[in-house]
Amino acid sequence: MKAYDALNVRLLEVDDLNRATAVLQWDQATYMPPGGAPARGRQTATLSRLAHEQFTAAETGRLLDAASKETESLPFDSDEASLVRVTRRNWELAVRRPSSLVAEFQAHEAESYQAWTVARPANDFAGVRPLLEKTRAVNRVERSLLRVDADVGRPVPDDRNGVLQDVHWFAGRIGGVFQGYTLGNILS
Repeated sequence: MKAYDALNVRLLEVDDLNRATAVLQWDQATYMPPGGAPARGRQTATLSRLAHEQFTAAETGRLLDAASKETESLPFDSDEASLVRVTRRNWELAVRRPSSLVAEFQAHEAESYQAWTVARPANDFAGVRPLLEKTRAVNRVERSLLRVDADVGRPVPDDRNGVLQDVHWFAGRIGGVFQGYTLGNILS
């Protein structure tokens, strides 16, 4: 299973970038001085953009096509067939989100978190309202992008084959391999 193995390597690289982003976010939440939020936002935006670009690259689509052929004779619930099926679903959704939007939202998230750490103890919820409004606006853009099928040439997959259940099962069993692309994150 040559293509399957190459796909797996690619997914591990994407996961490494996503986990590095998570470490930076954890550091911001636990140790980073307050003035570091803009730099941290830039860093997480860069890593998230790179992970997104790697995951949504045409090469990932080609590997998915080839790996699908390699795993089509395997049982539906085998780890290999499930990985390809779930990755295909996540890829089809992720290609609808431009890398610039992913990066913009990561930078916004760092700024919002920092503002919240100041506003919460002061009970100043009005101070974070503009940031929350921007979060809602970005979520609306993401939702509208997910309903456009021009980018991948086919409609958004439905749950007839248990794909949505696989997304949740897979993320729970493997421990977040697709943490940035799970359906819950995209549609929340």
